[in-house]
Order: sequence, then structure tokens, then C-alpha cells
Amino acid sequence: MRKALPETKEKFIDAALKELYLNGTAGFSIRNVAKECGLSCAAPYRHFKSKNDLIEEVINAVSERWRVRVTCLLANHAGTTREKITDIAIEYIRFLCENPGYFSVAVMNEKFLSPEQVRKKSLISAEVRKVIDGYCKEVDMSEEAKKRKTFIVRALILGTAEMMTADSLRYTEENIAMVRACIEREFDIE
Repeated sequence: MRKALPETKEKFIDAALKELYLNGTAGFSIRNVAKECGLSCAAPYRHFKSKNDLIEEVINAVSERWRVRVTCLLANHAGTTREKITDIAIEYIRFLCENPGYFSVAVMNEKFLSPEQVRKKSLISAEVRKVIDGYCKEVDMSEEAKKRKTFIVRALILGTAEMMTADSLRYTEENIAMVRACIEREFDIE
């Protein structure tokens, strides 16, 4: 048996991201992933126990890539907590638009995921939730207002990323600035 190479595993993860983007969780095919990599249908099983294991590794990869990006953003951020929220939201839109497969992970239908996959998917937004929670405590925001604002900002992020990856809204700095203004305005409203 040939040895499974780490770079092949990464190729499978990237091909799986493309497969999720094209076919979603319900239509996900490990056979298509192998074909995209130019390898046999059995090849993915040298790296992953099952289709669910591969999907979990995809979630882990996206989570880690986002964690690195948001950690870098926060490490170099000198603004207020509120400015951090806006900057993280804009960075997340960029992250999703620059990597359309990541968007597929962000909006995965959780009814097709195992409880462990749902837990790991929630880790993608853990750092952002910490910043939002910190801001809400700083300004003594009610739990109801926090829920509403979080919902609206999340809808702006995912809606913008969806429209930009589908080309119904161009991925331009002008449109990013418009979304930034909407997010900032949301925190002006009580």
C-alpha cells in the first residue's frame, strides 16, 4: 500500500470545498472529490475514514484558516471593540468572497451534519462571538438587542457574501464600504 501524502490530503480538502460549493452537503460525492484530484475513488479513504470524516476535516480546515486570519486582524487592531466588530464582519465577507467554497461551509444545512460537525462548525464564529459579547457588556446592551443586532449583522455578512459570490452584487470596495456603513449604523440604533 502506498503511503498517504499530506499534500494529497490538502488536495482532497480543497476539492471537497469545491464539491460542497457546487453540490452542497446533500449532493456531496466523495467520488467527485477523487475525480477532481485525478485519483481513484478509493484514494480519499487513505486519508479519511468516511465521507463524514472528510466533511469534518473540511470544516476544521475552514475554521483554522479563519482563526488564523481573524487572529492576525485582532493582533494588529488598535480600534475600539465596536470597530473590531465591523472590521471582523468586513474581513469575514472578504474571506468568504475570496474563497467561495468557504461560504458553502458557513451556510451548511446543519440537518445533514453530525452533532460533532455542528459543534466544529460553530467554532468558526467563536472568536467573533467573544468580541460581540465583550462589546455588549461594555455598553450594557440588553440580551434582546444583542440577539437582534447579531442576527442583522450575520444576515448582512452572509447575504453580502452570497450576492457577491453569485455576482448579483459586484465585489468592489464601494460595495464593501456600503456594507460597512450598514453594519456601523446598526450599532447606532438602540
